[in-house]
Amino acid sequence: FGQAGFAHTPPPGFSALSTGNLPTPTIAKGVTYFDVLTYDDGAGAKTFDNGTVSMQPDLVRVKSRGSAYDHKLTDSVRGVTKALESNTTDVEATESTGLTAFGSDGFTVGADTNYSDTTGDGMVAWNWKKSATAGFNIVGWTGDDDGFSGGTQAVAHGLGVAPEMVIAKNRTDEAGGNGNWIVYHKDTTSGDLLKLNTTDGEFTPNSTLIGSIGSTNVSFGNDSLGYEYLNSDNSFGSGTADTYIGYFFASVEGYSKVGSISGSSTAFIYTGFRPSFILAKRYDMTGGNWLMFDDKREGYNVDNDDLMANSSAVEATTDHIDILSNGFKVRTSDADLNGGTLIYLAVAKNPFKYASAR
Repeated sequence: FGQAGFAHTPPPGFSALSTGNLPTPTIAKGVTYFDVLTYDDGAGAKTFDNGTVSMQPDLVRVKSRGSAYDHKLTDSVRGVTKALESNTTDVEATESTGLTAFGSDGFTVGADTNYSDTTGDGMVAWNWKKSATAGFNIVGWTGDDDGFSGGTQAVAHGLGVAPEMVIAKNRTDEAGGNGNWIVYHKDTTSGDLLKLNTTDGEFTPNSTLIGSIGSTNVSFGNDSLGYEYLNSDNSFGSGTADTYIGYFFASVEGYSKVGSISGSSTAFIYTGFRPSFILAKRYDMTGGNWLMFDDKREGYNVDNDDLMANSSAVEATTDHIDILSNGFKVRTSDADLNGGTLIYLAVAKNPFKYASAR
């Protein structure tokens, strides 16, 4: 098509401007640790359709695209049939016909329509494999503070670097708290947190809820005045200690990125890879949804449909973003993505070195 070689040899210490000369990434294929799956065939085993890589997921998040059903999260730490919902404050439920198995290359769901809806556009599932190499881990812990002492608990996250985003939830809520999903993101105002299940902006806890963030541990405590608990043993109630689950994320060059940008209708967000999944939120206002995009629904620009992590609403077809070979671009003036600071978590389809145009 008219291409030609370089007219001049690059000087010593330099390389030609070519993706082939980029450093080899740690993770060459995103599907080694993350994959998106759509299905509409009801209950049964669901197998990833990436053609080359087998991946047994540790976190499976499913949502009906065409019905107003809840987001369902099941992970290998809590075990199969143990479900939480990112759009509610509900405690963990045992759902015998929900997610029933983690397979060597997928998962199995039962007849519960929250997991196997065949109406409308069917289902979508976002799937992570826990790995320090991929900057993602899942950890459970039991509270050891009475809820009023202000004591914190250091929980080892296993990443080897400080996590840049933490999503934590009370599984049992014996202490009678609000049961919100508490989110730490490195780019919010220092000391402030967010709630995954609401459209609220950032908030400042009355006392330590998520404290020090280190390369080994994250400290969790209780905001007794705000009725938010991440370390209560409930000794002032039934005596049954609360249990918790945490999802820990750190950026990995060429595979994942936790970041932020000042939003505008022309904003380009550089990630260094073609995203397969994006979670984004305006944190500086009340009313901002947690928007979720991926490269399977619909799978082409500009029709990247969104679901909202904080809502059971059906899939929206608003043209919000383009997914590009090295990031994503905002294509809307919608307030959820514009007018303030946007935080995001993005996971790669392919690193830029191996990405191709959509």
